[in-house]
Amino acid sequence: MTDLQIFLLENPVGELTEEVVLSERLAEHPFRIRALTSAEYGDFQNRALKIGRDKSVKFDTQRFNELACIECTLDPDFRDAKALEQLGVSAPADFLYRVLLPGEIAELASRIARLSGFNQSLDELRDDAKNS
Repeated sequence: MTDLQIFLLENPVGELTEEVVLSERLAEHPFRIRALTSAEYGDFQNRALKIGRDKSVKFDTQRFNELACIECTLDPDFRDAKALEQLGVSAPADFLYRVLLPGEIAELASRIARLSGFNQSLDELRDDAKNS
């Protein structure tokens, strides 16, 4: 076995996590995130595509970011039933939008993308999704 193969076997991508600080407002409270899996990336891309009546395809960046933030943020857990109840919301997306500023959501999604191996901007990811 080569050194590369040994490294890859000992470091599966499903276990990549990182603590990140999203803004000055949250400087004392880092978020714990994990990398997207290939399957999640494809699923989120598909779920963020909107096909118009004229067969035009539009990529909903906000929806993609929302899915990535909800599914790949380990702490806080946007799906936690007690937290949802305490906030008086029923959906994880409502929790996300209730507690984070738009720029913080964009930063969280960007940090998840970078941890997942993307060195592209979210706009480039959107263009890739439109063309697939």
